[in-house]
Amino acid sequence: MRKVEQNKYLHKSLAILAILFMHFSFIGSASAGNRALLIGTGEYQNSRYNLPGITYDIDVMEGFARKLGFQTQEIRTLVNDQVTFDNIKESFDNFLTRGVGPTDSILIYYTGHGTQVRDKNGDELDGRDEALTLYDLAPIAGGYQGVLIDDDIEIFLNRLPSKNILLVVDACHSGTVTRGFSESVKLQTRAYTISDFVIKALPYRGAVRTVSKESDVKIENLATGVVSLSAAQDNEQSLATSRGSVFTLALNEALDIDKRNTTPQKLLQGTSKLIRQKIDAHRLFRPNLTGDTTLFDQELKVSSAAERGEVNWSDLLEMVSVLSTLDATLNQYDYVKDEPVRLRVRAPSDGYLNVIVVDSEDSMVLLFPNKHSPDNHVSEGWINLPGELNFEWITQAPWGRNMLVTIFTRYQVNLFETSLQKDQEGIAMVDYAIASPAALREQGVGGGSARSKGAAGIPLYFYTCETAPGCK
Repeated sequence: MRKVEQNKYLHKSLAILAILFMHFSFIGSASAGNRALLIGTGEYQNSRYNLPGITYDIDVMEGFARKLGFQTQEIRTLVNDQVTFDNIKESFDNFLTRGVGPTDSILIYYTGHGTQVRDKNGDELDGRDEALTLYDLAPIAGGYQGVLIDDDIEIFLNRLPSKNILLVVDACHSGTVTRGFSESVKLQTRAYTISDFVIKALPYRGAVRTVSKESDVKIENLATGVVSLSAAQDNEQSLATSRGSVFTLALNEALDIDKRNTTPQKLLQGTSKLIRQKIDAHRLFRPNLTGDTTLFDQELKVSSAAERGEVNWSDLLEMVSVLSTLDATLNQYDYVKDEPVRLRVRAPSDGYLNVIVVDSEDSMVLLFPNKHSPDNHVSEGWINLPGELNFEWITQAPWGRNMLVTIFTRYQVNLFETSLQKDQEGIAMVDYAIASPAALREQGVGGGSARSKGAAGIPLYFYTCETAPGCK
């Protein structure tokens, strides 16, 4: 008898980019003062500093902010040539300040190169200020222009009216709110099943100084109510990939694993564990948690699908709405616990098939292809899944309404092969991979590109109940 693997898929979720909040509720409304500022520099004025995957980071973070309850009008992004000192200062002075009260929530995210510059006011133990890089980054005598140093970040943050601020920095040398880098050096490693990585750091440019006796941790001088999650210690280098930055990806996974009752401290531990699993030992870096220590062990409030709206659900629907219809049916549309799900779908020609489900908690899981059947090439005609393949789809909690989408492409799109749920050897760490609209867009599905014209999809809706059918 063949071995059958059961997929308890409905309790697995996608929480895009991982960031979370202590007592911040982020249940947004049109009149709320919540704000999310997302900053990313992947294309610099001097192209030798360019980084891959930064727009992917921002795309994921924008969806993540919406998951936390931020409304579209409460989110501002600054990308590439928009990332200037004046634009960032204006965003802090106006967007993050006007209409914002002490109990409103603020998320600030940066992804890009980090570096260190010579400390000019003697408040750093190592004689160096950590700095985030801006679009007009350029070397000058003894340092760089086009950087935002930690002293400036401290001033900006302390001026904000909110006492619920989460700062997330995905950059090198970001232990005290920054990241360093060295002219986009490419590395060879197998982590995340991607061979090419780029260091998100630039070399230090400054004379050696006598160290100060003052604290080196800028975030400790910030007002109560600010917590910072950063990619690496001040002397470490984080990594970027063509599919996003390693810290951001690991942070996302950590939230997904423990989103029910996680805390900043648990998130730090989960992210660090994932990085250890996926990054070669000689390239390891350690994420950092600083700021208001009273919030480190306070449960993070991640809003429910009902509170925030169905972000993955709506994004996926929007994506497939531009595709032609595809004939597909389920064996039934009401299921109880542990019942098998069967799908019948007709491929209009030879091509590639991906099957995604979004559950009642807005979690998105890739059902096919998967660890047990990684090849998703199909022939023209009707296909039965799982059919004779070595797996089953078995319904589990959460209970409620679900949406299943089949995506067919004539060109090769295999979401399992591009999944980040793999170890250093490229072996799947979970039976069924998480998926995201960002990953689909990255491969041209539903993006209006010439490649996507051959794609087709149709949503199927079904209900799952713990005991009796019809629990709508």
